[in-house]
Amino acid sequence: MLACRTLARLSLPKTSARDVAHLSQQLRCTVISTPLALRAGYATATATKSRTTTKKAAATTTKKPATKTAAKKPAAKKTAAPKKKTAAAAKETKPKKRLTEKQKEARDAKKARDEIKELKEKALKEPKGLPANAYQVFFQETVSKEASKKDGRSVADIAKTTAERYKNMSPAELEQLNHRANESRAANAAAYKKWLESYTPAEIRQANQARASLRRKTDGKYRPGNIKDDRLVKGSKSAYVIFCESRWKSGDLANISVIEAAKLMGQEWKKLGAAEKKKFDAAAEADVQRYIREHKEVYGEEPRSRSSSPSP
Repeated sequence: MLACRTLARLSLPKTSARDVAHLSQQLRCTVISTPLALRAGYATATATKSRTTTKKAAATTTKKPATKTAAKKPAAKKTAAPKKKTAAAAKETKPKKRLTEKQKEARDAKKARDEIKELKEKALKEPKGLPANAYQVFFQETVSKEASKKDGRSVADIAKTTAERYKNMSPAELEQLNHRANESRAANAAAYKKWLESYTPAEIRQANQARASLRRKTDGKYRPGNIKDDRLVKGSKSAYVIFCESRWKSGDLANISVIEAAKLMGQEWKKLGAAEKKKFDAAAEADVQRYIREHKEVYGEEPRSRSSSPSP
């Protein structure tokens, strides 16, 4: 009815009643359908808005306002603990006692003994050999045999008697003693060679240096001479020494004492000119190079003196 009234109010051209009814039916359907669509759109928009609001609220609820962290206070510097005094520093330094003259002498004597002992260790000691001649063989055997009897005689008496018996020995007995002495010398030579080869040439050189120091420090009380070893490097010769050797080999100085021969050679050397001395200087320089080369090969080091001085 509302649709019919609405159409009637409108100024429309004249239409039949049938058309009016048809139009009114369409208008009513339009009016009825329009609110439903609007309501559906409003409901959808409302629901969407509600979900958006809920999410925002949830997000707002989840996020907490950032709180400002309090500024850290600077750490207080540790003060170093006072160092403890060491026991040595804690004790009062005592003044050194002054030695008396006797104490100084005892100290110096002990130092000298220790030095001599160290030198003797470096000097080495050759093996003790067997009796090397007929008299030594006879004396050693006789004295040891007579002393074992313990008949009250002293060693001096036994030695005196042994010497007299040796003088009265027959040639056959002396021959036997000589034969045994030769065997002893051969055994001594083999033992000495074995002992010598147990040391390096450098050690033998050090031993000879120690022996020279012992002879000097003991005022000749230390008697052993230098150890003989063919492996040791021979020192270089000067031009004057080479000249003297050539003069000795010439035979011109035969039957002349060593002192007189030395005087003559010294005078002859002074009379030589520079040209005549040149060949001896060259020979001396060649010998120096030989010495340096062998010193490196045998001792593994260069000698302290590398060159020879020219002839005067």
